[in-house]
Amino acid sequence: MTSASGPQKGRLRRATAAVLIAGCATGGQTAASSSRSGADKNRGALQVTGPMHGSPEPTTDAVILGRLERTAGEIPPQMQVPRIALADLAYPASQEELRALGGFALLLVTVVCHDAEELPVDRVEAHVGTAVAALPVVTSRRSELGDARLAGIFGRARYDAAYLLPVFTTRQNAKIVVYVGSGRFPLAVLQFPPPPDADELPADLEFNWDPYEPKIDALRALLDRELPVLAGSPLTGH
Repeated sequence: MTSASGPQKGRLRRATAAVLIAGCATGGQTAASSSRSGADKNRGALQVTGPMHGSPEPTTDAVILGRLERTAGEIPPQMQVPRIALADLAYPASQEELRALGGFALLLVTVVCHDAEELPVDRVEAHVGTAVAALPVVTSRRSELGDARLAGIFGRARYDAAYLLPVFTTRQNAKIVVYVGSGRFPLAVLQFPPPPDADELPADLEFNWDPYEPKIDALRALLDRELPVLAGSPLTGH
């Protein structure tokens, strides 16, 4: 990440949320059978969300695959993974860029699952206290996971999308929830404020409590610079 004044460290925040299901990777129990069985009634679906951390590098396809590789290495061999979601939060590099973006940051959501019918993502919501707001989608892309080994663990169906997230949300007691499977499966991918063991959020941006329509060129510039995994994708409704 660069700007006129040099590298902008810590402008990306990343987190991973995976659903784990008890049972062998091949021939194991399904979520439904596991939750109904007497001995395993408490061993149904379990969501695991990793802590948010900063990164100095833009999110490319290679970065996404690398995160999936690392996550695969942390999964117990007796667990299945029906779906996994990755979240990247790209902040503006300056106050000027924040103004051009109307007070928004860009949220990248990547979902990989075994059942292609669960995609595309139904919606992404910001939960702030008792308030809930659906985030506007900026661009999206459907594809297949090309790595055969990773596809065997996480599935082959893949969906990448960028959403507008008001920066003020990241200063509140809030969480970001991704809904897949026509809304049946919620995945909480980000939590604000971040836990003590995670990186702090950039403190130099003065956010606007009343976001407004971002400028198209500023939106395109942030997307292509920080989230090149979606570079060139057409903008939706902007």
